[in-house]
Amino acid sequence: GRTRRRRADEEEKQRRADEKAAAKAATAARKEEEKREKERIRIETIAAAEVRSNVEEMRETIETLRAALREEVAERAAAEEWRTIAERRRRQAEANLHQALQQH
Repeated sequence: GRTRRRRADEEEKQRRADEKAAAKAATAARKEEEKREKERIRIETIAAAEVRSNVEEMRETIETLRAALREEVAERAAAEEWRTIAERRRRQAEANLHQALQQH
């Protein structure tokens, strides 16, 4: 019965060693998975920040272009107004000249 007990003890010792190794492997796998998850989150966070930054830059560019366009439109309107005024004055001057010539 002694040999059988020794064999049973050794089998028990082996079983415990196997369980310990399996637990260690499971822990290592879980840690690796957590590390991968952290890295994925880090990369996604960086990507999201990059996108936000690009969107912000585009918005600023659009605002700048809009402002420039508004200025351009305002300048053209002002130029058009001055042309109208100048044309009116020219016609008035011609009319005055015509009138002056008729009176003499």
